[in-house]
Parts: sequence; structure tokens; C-alpha cells
Amino acid sequence: MYKLLALMIGAVMSISVAGCDDEAAAPDDNLTALSGTVVSMRDDFPVDGGAEIQLRDDVDGQVKRAYLSSIFTSPPPDEETQATVARVMRVFHELDIGDHAVARGVPDEGGLRMKYLEAE
Repeated sequence: MYKLLALMIGAVMSISVAGCDDEAAAPDDNLTALSGTVVSMRDDFPVDGGAEIQLRDDVDGQVKRAYLSSIFTSPPPDEETQATVARVMRVFHELDIGDHAVARGVPDEGGLRMKYLEAE
């Protein structure tokens, strides 16, 4: 009985861990990419806000905004949103003004709502 229970728990844990590896997740081909030089950054998560990065677009030279909205919402954000914020902010905090980055996400009226951020 205990062996069967241990095997079942082990199987569930290995499936859960394999399914939660957002580091290895490849960006969706349907997302819009913005590639450019970092000209400004703002992280307002510590004060219940969001975060944004402004990039000078490699294509047209225009400064464009990529952002994350606040996660301090009611109802709280879902697990996918929390994972996206964690993934993007890990890279965000490694960037400096003048670095080159690629933001991938969904364009809207506020700019590019990031799903991925890559330092180059």
C-alpha cells in the first residue's frame, strides 16, 4: 500500500515539475517582437505598480514602450500571469541603460504587453 502511494506521489511530482519549467518555454511565434537599445526602465512593483522598459527600436529608431501591468489586482492574477512576471523581471533586473534587449508580447494601446524579455 505504502509503495503504491509513494509511486503515485513520485509520478505526480515529476509531472508537476516537468510542466512548470517556464525557463525552457520558447516564446510563442504569434507574439510581436520589439528589439532595441534600452533607453529607460521603471520598476514600480514594490509600490503596487507595474514595470516598463523603453527601447529604441532597431528598425525605425523610435522609442517604444514594453510593459507589465501591476499584479496587485482583485481578483489576484492567475498562475500564468505570475509566471510571466517572474520570468520577465529576472531579465529586467539584469539590464542597464544602453543594453540591447528583445521584448516579445502583445501590442495594445499602452505599448507592448510583455510575455518574454531577453537580454542580448
